[in-house]
Amino acid sequence: MLTSQTKDEILIAALVQGATRAEAAAKAGVGERNVYRRLNDPVFAFELESAHLEQVAIIKAGLAQAAASAAKTLQDLQSDDVPERVRLEAAKAAIELYRMINNTESNARREAGYHVA
Repeated sequence: MLTSQTKDEILIAALVQGATRAEAAAKAGVGERNVYRRLNDPVFAFELESAHLEQVAIIKAGLAQAAASAAKTLQDLQSDDVPERVRLEAAKAAIELYRMINNTESNARREAGYHVA
């Protein structure tokens, strides 16, 4: 028989992975109403949020690695031995990505209350 701590761990893992409350309940072997009760528990809610933030951090780290590789690819496509049309599209993509990053940084500063020039 599973302990309540183990059931909570299963619920958290399932919910972080995108399971519905009903699916998470089935995986943990509890009723759906139990899931709603657990979600109203501040300790459980904190553990769920922590697990979710950890998952987001892992995804962000993977995307950061992919972005670095993509930036290198765009840079490589700027060499003279690459057809002009490909270089032009790579340049457009690099400029658009640069603008998106600057907008994201500006929005983050604004939300944090910093002055954005």
